[in-house]
Amino acid sequence: MIYLDNAATTKVRDEVIDIMVKYLKENYGNPSSLYDFGYSVSKDINSCREVIAKYINCKAEEVFFNSCATEGNNTAIFGAISSAKGKNIVSTEIEHSSVFNVYKFLKEKKEIRFLKLDELGYIDIESVKNLVDENTEIVSIAYVHNELGIIQDVESIGKAIKEKNKKCIFHVDSAQAFGKVNIDVKKSKIDILTLSGHKIHAQKGIGAIYVNKNINLRPFVLGGGQEKDFRSGTENVAGIMGLKVATEFMYENLDNRKNIWKT
Repeated sequence: MIYLDNAATTKVRDEVIDIMVKYLKENYGNPSSLYDFGYSVSKDINSCREVIAKYINCKAEEVFFNSCATEGNNTAIFGAISSAKGKNIVSTEIEHSSVFNVYKFLKEKKEIRFLKLDELGYIDIESVKNLVDENTEIVSIAYVHNELGIIQDVESIGKAIKEKNKKCIFHVDSAQAFGKVNIDVKKSKIDILTLSGHKIHAQKGIGAIYVNKNINLRPFVLGGGQEKDFRSGTENVAGIMGLKVATEFMYENLDNRKNIWKT
């Protein structure tokens, strides 16, 4: 079989499987444990934060693990909006369902504004400037579209957002971008970035979310206080370590893949 649907999911790399087996069979301690067998695992998963932070230009403590980009997108939107009336949200009509359907759910509580797109699906920067105002709480867009393949100019979009409203949260769904394009959350003024492991040859059921330390995002999952009280629940250690290996492979080989695309 020739498989070409990598935007849907990717084959798990052998190196990812190997590291996962190690943490399932040998290093299976609970990272919340106070003794060394578990505590050493917590240091290992922190090394994955450092790897992700390196490739998106943020601090390791701004990276949190979850199950997937869908959870991350829901966390970003529901955690960012307030109960205040008269507030609005800005997005596009071509977002992934994990963003678009959240806004459909919120349409009775918030004004939803959709950005103008050109014939290919690229966001009109002037539309950003026109729709974002002092009452805009969050702008959500996909960095790379899962069906169209277009790469949005997130740097220009982020700049336009912050020029109109410095307090507006800029949320970027990078499920299709992470590991495939260079991402710089600081340069692009991104406040929240979501990603998913199974799009980059890691396994299904693992993801991560970057949250700018200056953003007070409400937790979506409450419980034992894992992930600094941001996302409770015992961490998926094997999945996190698999994500680390996949991330390193994707970014260490990014330039080589770009050269192949040019030929």
